[in-house]
Amino acid sequence: MALPPRSAPNSAFTPRLKKLAALAAVAVGAGYMSFAFFETRGPEAQPLPALGVAIAPGESPWITLGETPAMTLYWDRSSRVREDYVMKVWEIQDMRAPDPDGVQSRRYRNEYDCKHSMHRITSMTSYAGPMLTGAKLFDVDEDGLWRQMPRTSVFAQGLALHCGKLPPLPSEEEKAPWWAPFWPF
Repeated sequence: MALPPRSAPNSAFTPRLKKLAALAAVAVGAGYMSFAFFETRGPEAQPLPALGVAIAPGESPWITLGETPAMTLYWDRSSRVREDYVMKVWEIQDMRAPDPDGVQSRRYRNEYDCKHSMHRITSMTSYAGPMLTGAKLFDVDEDGLWRQMPRTSVFAQGLALHCGKLPPLPSEEEKAPWWAPFWPF
């Protein structure tokens, strides 16, 4: 005589255990996905160097930080300096076409405020040619204003690289209303 299969007793804790197991699985998956999202990819993505990094002879200190249709942004991995919660690094904007002032590339110091997710540009030198070649057009030695950066900007990639975090999403009052794309003017 065969016995009927034994079923688990239906207790008040069974649904809770299933929910906890599902939440644990989601948490493990989310942790893996966030790790996989921020891991280094491609030939230009390299591990973060130590602050006192030595560069081999003949090796360029400039690493690609990001690209837009209008420009490529590079940072100098030998120039990164931390002062309290502010990271200071030299960057180059190499534009595909000159701007109205004739500038095709510029070198400047970018300061990333890791505590407040902001940045400002200081000490800028502009050139007429690509990658700091051509005539030196002008220098700006003033410190720029601290600015919030959009989460999708190239500077947000710099904040993520140097500070290890992305800028916060805009608050509800900063977001455009749902009807904004349909507004006629």
